[in-house]
Amino acid sequence: MKKYTVIIVLFLLVAAALTVPSKQQYAEWLKGHIKEKNNSVIINLGVDLLGTTIIEKVTTCQSYIVLSVCTTEISDSEKIKAAGIFNHFIPLQFP
Repeated sequence: MKKYTVIIVLFLLVAAALTVPSKQQYAEWLKGHIKEKNNSVIINLGVDLLGTTIIEKVTTCQSYIVLSVCTTEISDSEKIKAAGIFNHFIPLQFP
């Protein structure tokens, strides 16, 4: 039984390491969240046109082999933070 548990854990770790999302994927995910929260056509158009570029410039991502943690600094006191694993993001901190 222990043998199968070790094999399953190793498989999950390898799968997680191979599916760590990139900074570009984070920017697309964050754009989707911003557009969900806004009902303004003008803001959504601006997010579509400039969102990826702006988000990537104010975002830092740290890779931890099986996951990445991306932080976007909106201002000195406001940050958005999310963990990326298996090509998905889990929100950790939202203003």
